[in-house]
Amino acid sequence: MSTGELEQMLRDSRRALAGRRRQAGLFRNLRRLNREYALAIADELKQLPHETLVLWGRFDPFRKPAYTEQLKSTLPNFSIAWVDAAHWITEERPDEVAEIVGRFLETQRCQSARDGLVGPTSQDKLAAF
Repeated sequence: MSTGELEQMLRDSRRALAGRRRQAGLFRNLRRLNREYALAIADELKQLPHETLVLWGRFDPFRKPAYTEQLKSTLPNFSIAWVDAAHWITEERPDEVAEIVGRFLETQRCQSARDGLVGPTSQDKLAAF
């Protein structure tokens, strides 16, 4: 990340610095933007045995959409959902993020049920009652 990109991120993130918890979260995220950190965990990511959903801001100025190509070689069961937002997708589009994650989890539950890995949900039991 260039100095200019970092400066822009800090300017754009002033509201994220409002509280201590947000400030700590921002600095944790800054550390994770470090390319060396990402490369250090790449081998661990390859070991994930389950489906992985990555939500990505279509207009993210810090993690450019082109980076998703690198993830494809790192995450074995990778799928991406594009969110019409920048970097802070859960703050910018919380309803859209919740819908995307909900659909993904439901798909995983249905797949597990087909594979016989889980039983019926509470709703299924009530419907049968």
